[in-house]
Amino acid sequence: MEQWDVIVVGAGSAGCALAGRLALSGRNRILVLEAGPRDLNPWLHVPIGYGKTFYNPQLNWMYRTEKQTHLASREIYQPRGKVVGGSSAINAMVYMRGQPGDFDGWERMGNPGWGWREVLAT
Repeated sequence: MEQWDVIVVGAGSAGCALAGRLALSGRNRILVLEAGPRDLNPWLHVPIGYGKTFYNPQLNWMYRTEKQTHLASREIYQPRGKVVGGSSAINAMVYMRGQPGDFDGWERMGNPGWGWREVLAT
């Protein structure tokens, strides 16, 4: 019978990050459980794939809220990833760099290492 020190439920961004950090010590036997498949579907790896995963019940829990009184009794669709990588895997892969002045301003306010050049290097 297998025994585990830690069981992480969900292999989304948070679950994988947690399991990875716990594994760094090498002291724990960690089991990560995920209801969905591995992220082998090619639509998960291209930006336009969002349109193919948004309503795919194999990759998406497709949750809906309760009817919202202040939204004319509408239900709101809440896509949530059911795949290794979780909702990050089904997102649109939007990439944006911040403004250099913002980072430099944070560094000037007393946050060493947060300047544009330092953050860009990581």
